[in-house]
Amino acid sequence: MARKGQPSKEPGRILDWFRSRRRDLPWRRAANSYSTWVSEIMLQQTRVEVVIPYFEAFLDRFPTVRALAQASEEEVLSVWAGLGYYRRARLLREAARVVNEEMDGKLPRDSASLRGLPGIGEYTAAAIASIAFQERIPVVDGNVCRVAARFLGVNDPLGSSSLRKKARDWGETLHVSAPENSAGALNEGLMELGAMVCRPRNPRCGECPVTEGCAAFQTGRVEDLPTKAREIIWKDVGLLYGVAWCKSGALLEKREQGWNRGLWEPPSIPDGDAKVVSKAWARAHPGRGKLGAMMGSTRHTITSHRILARVHEIKGWDGRGAVPPESVPLSSLGKKVLSLAGVLGFLILASPL
Repeated sequence: MARKGQPSKEPGRILDWFRSRRRDLPWRRAANSYSTWVSEIMLQQTRVEVVIPYFEAFLDRFPTVRALAQASEEEVLSVWAGLGYYRRARLLREAARVVNEEMDGKLPRDSASLRGLPGIGEYTAAAIASIAFQERIPVVDGNVCRVAARFLGVNDPLGSSSLRKKARDWGETLHVSAPENSAGALNEGLMELGAMVCRPRNPRCGECPVTEGCAAFQTGRVEDLPTKAREIIWKDVGLLYGVAWCKSGALLEKREQGWNRGLWEPPSIPDGDAKVVSKAWARAHPGRGKLGAMMGSTRHTITSHRILARVHEIKGWDGRGAVPPESVPLSSLGKKVLSLAGVLGFLILASPL
């Protein structure tokens, strides 16, 4: 770490490392503000390797802000389906409409203005402004917080506001010492360093460009920092799904509330005692047949919910109203349920939940 009043050596070392070791990612090849924006929204709470095919499909379907702004919510969700956290997709489309209609299709160039758009918070605004427009502002995500905790040698737990503030303050000092027009590369370099080298487990300190100033490395505390964040308190949920099908399709319902809002799944009810679920099914889904034999079960996690889904066949559905499945965005859990039942490729009955 640089002494007070002296420029830091770390920015140059991180930039040199990043130029030689950066991963070849599609949003880096595209290198424009729109692709940066879409990628940063997709990367929220989602791993890079998961995002890549979704990003490519999304840019292929909606190559410009205008194309996204003119798309329907269902069109956007159909491309997003499976990526999770669907509120991101809705807000991305909403923001695209604002940019297209009120800003001549051009994103604001500074983080403060970007934060005025739907779905863009402090982190995303800083990422877009620095990567696309070279604003000297630190980007603080989980990877950067981990690098900062080790480099600074602080005991604040990962996920704490105190560690985020220390990481942000450290990032600001790095940007002061960094060359002109390197803000984006410096932020990407720090995030890449956390993802590829300064990993949560088995960190590769021998490949790190800043071990000379790293307090955790110098004191042998790399494996101890950052300290553990509070564990997630999981809520266990039991759902009973009913699957009905005929020659022309399968029965799905559009969710209008709770998780996966706007996506489609087989109809469901809260699971419970075998003596009461049949009556509960009849009350919740009148005219949709009766519960038949159990076909199996599957597990799924959504945010802090752990779902155990039991899948039953439905008897007595008349199969009216089927539509092509490609016009309906399925939830990931819905796909699991239909796959288990062996009817994923069938046509779907459209009916609001």
